[in-house]
Amino acid sequence: MKLIRYIPLLFLVFLPLWIATTFAETNTPTAIESVSNWENAMALTGANANTPNGAQRPVISVAPNGNLIIVYLKQLSGNDLDTDPFYRKSTDGGKTWTVPARIYSSIASSRQVDVVFDNSNRAHAVWTENNNQLWYARDDVWASNGAKQPFASAQILIESPQLAVGPNGALHLVWFRANINDENILYSSSTNSTNGGANWSTPEDISNPTGASLGASQSPAIAIDSSNRVHVVWEEQVGGTQYQINYSRRETNGVWSTPVGISTVVTGITSAREPKIIIQGTKVIVAFEDRSATNQQTLYYLECSSNCTTTPVTTAAWKSQLATVQAYTVKDTDPSFLVPQIVSTGRCNVLFFSGIIGSPSSNNEKIFLSDSCDNFSSNPMIQAVNNSLGANDRAIKPSAIAVNNWTIFVAYERKGTTRSDIYFVKSKPALYLPVIIQR
Repeated sequence: MKLIRYIPLLFLVFLPLWIATTFAETNTPTAIESVSNWENAMALTGANANTPNGAQRPVISVAPNGNLIIVYLKQLSGNDLDTDPFYRKSTDGGKTWTVPARIYSSIASSRQVDVVFDNSNRAHAVWTENNNQLWYARDDVWASNGAKQPFASAQILIESPQLAVGPNGALHLVWFRANINDENILYSSSTNSTNGGANWSTPEDISNPTGASLGASQSPAIAIDSSNRVHVVWEEQVGGTQYQINYSRRETNGVWSTPVGISTVVTGITSAREPKIIIQGTKVIVAFEDRSATNQQTLYYLECSSNCTTTPVTTAAWKSQLATVQAYTVKDTDPSFLVPQIVSTGRCNVLFFSGIIGSPSSNNEKIFLSDSCDNFSSNPMIQAVNNSLGANDRAIKPSAIAVNNWTIFVAYERKGTTRSDIYFVKSKPALYLPVIIQR
C-alpha cells in the first residue's frame, strides 16, 4: 500500500522521458539569434578614458577547462606605437576578469599578439616587436618578463604570427616574413607544449617551397585537425593588385602539399584577402574578404571535404558561397577592413566582421554576423555592441570563439576619436524545449 502512494510521483518523473523517446523530436537550434540574444557589452580597458592611451587588437581564446583569456596591445602613452602586450583572464565565463597585466615589457613597439591554450590549460602568446622580431612566452613566465625570441630577426618585417595547438599537445606557429627579395609564410612547431616552447623546429617556407620567385605572401591563418595534420591559408599576390587565397596541408610525416589557389573557384573577384580557417570534422572551412574597392567589400565562404589539395582546384572539391548580402565600406582614412572571424557553433558556422553601411568618411563601423544555418541570407548587427558605442565611436577588429558549442564570446576594439579600448560581449544561451508531435 505504501508503494501505491508513490506511483503518481514516479509517473511524473518518467512521463517526460517516455514522451521524449516515443512521441517527441528535439527542436535542435540551427541559427544564432543575433539581435536580442546578447548580454550587455563590458569594457575591459578604459580606466582613464579621457587620456589618449588606450588598447588595441584584442584576441580571445578559451582553455579546455572553459577559462577565457583576452590578449591585446596596451598603449602606454600618447604615442600609439608605444605598446606592450597585456592580458586579462576569466574563470567564470566572462562575468569577472583579472586585473590587466603585462605579458612582456620592453622599449620596443609591440604590434601584433596572438594567444592559444594548450591541452593542460596553459596559455601561450606570440607577438611582434619593432616590426621585425618575433617573441614567444608561456603564461608561467609572463610575470617575470621571461619571453624569448625563438628565431633571428627578419631583415625588414615580421607580421601576423598565429598559434595553434594539436591534439597531441604540439604547438604550431605561422607568420609572415619579408626580406629584401621575398615575402613568405613561415612555419615552425614545438613538439611539446609542456616545455614552454623551449625547442622550435627550423622555420619552413611553406608559401614558396621550391624557392622560385613568387608574389608577396601575407596574412596566414592556421588550424589543426584531429589527426594532427596542419592546415594553413594565406593571401598570395598573383599580379599587381590581384590576390588569391592559397592553401597547403602538412601531413603527419612532415610533408607539405603544393600550395593551391582555393579562391579561384569564385569567379569575378580580384583581391581575395585576410583568410581565416577552421576544421569541422572532415571539412576544411575558410572565409575571406574580396577587397576589390574601398566601398565594395564582401565576404566569401569555402568548404572542402575531399581532394582539397588537388590542383587545379575545382568547384566540386571547394564549394563557395557569398556570405554577405551587400557590399560594405571601411573607414577611408583609417581602414580596418572586414577581416572575417569563423566560429563553429552547433551545426552552424558563423562569420563575424566589422564594416560600414554608407559613406567611408563616417565613423560608423559596426560588428555584423553571417550564419551558414540561414544560408548567409542576412547580416544582422550585434545590437549589444552598437549600444556600447558613442556618437563617433567605431567597433572594429572582432575576435570570436564558441564555448560548450553554443555560447559565443566576442572581443572587439571600440575606437573613439582620441583612444581605443577593448570590449567584450557574450551571447545568451537560448532555451530549446522538446516539441510534441502527434503520431
